[in-house]
Amino acid sequence: MKALVWLVLTFSLLGCADNIPIYRFTPQQWNDVVITLEARPGPTAGSVCEFLIMASFTNNTPAHSIRVSIRMNDQGPWKQAIQDGMVGVYRRSDRVNNLDADVLYIQLKRKDEEGVLRFTLKDRQI
Repeated sequence: MKALVWLVLTFSLLGCADNIPIYRFTPQQWNDVVITLEARPGPTAGSVCEFLIMASFTNNTPAHSIRVSIRMNDQGPWKQAIQDGMVGVYRRSDRVNNLDADVLYIQLKRKDEEGVLRFTLKDRQI
């Protein structure tokens, strides 16, 4: 009976995932690290959305040895993203105020190196 409940719940959640808009952005590179960004659910003005920052080295291995932080519109303090395992995926939520004007800044740190990438939200792709 438990297995049946888990099976139904799992398929129900998978079915819902198709209806959630996911916005993707053109990947950017910092040194030997390629950053791919996704926003889930697709941001709307005045809402909070989760940003998935996927980091990989140029040889396609996970870049799990970096520290990732974000902030919106180059204002306020940096907010450290949470690393999702050792697979080079980092997560953090932030409020989106204006889809046509907001810019997500991603700060990357590794040892004594630091860089910042800019992702303009109006450049999103579904």
